[in-house]
Amino acid sequence: MAQEQTQQNYIMQLSMLEQQGQQIEQQLQIILQQLSELEILKMNLQGFDKSKQNEMFAGIGHGIFAKAKILEKDLLVDIGSKTLVKKTPAEVQKIIGEQLNKLEKIKEQGEQELSRIKEQTNMLMLEASKKMGKK
Repeated sequence: MAQEQTQQNYIMQLSMLEQQGQQIEQQLQIILQQLSELEILKMNLQGFDKSKQNEMFAGIGHGIFAKAKILEKDLLVDIGSKTLVKKTPAEVQKIIGEQLNKLEKIKEQGEQELSRIKEQTNMLMLEASKKMGKK
């Protein structure tokens, strides 16, 4: 009876660790996607800033574009609550760089936590196999 209880306890702990690991892996996937999107945006801004063209296709939404004339290189950036602020492409690239740095740190923390959970899982499995083997 005690062995059954111990076995169920190990199973419950392992299950909780597995769920935590899966949640962190999902969060890491989202972060990786955000990092990729920001890198692409940063490259696009660099191209926009260096471009000598005075026309471009502006995205309206859902894959729909309109041909537009570029009157100035300054951009309008939504800073929250639908408030737009004028920024140069270089200023926007700096903001994106800061966002990339923050996401990289969050990603590293998530990877460390995932590693800790895997280590904890391995230790628990080793402990369980030792205890179950003795009885």
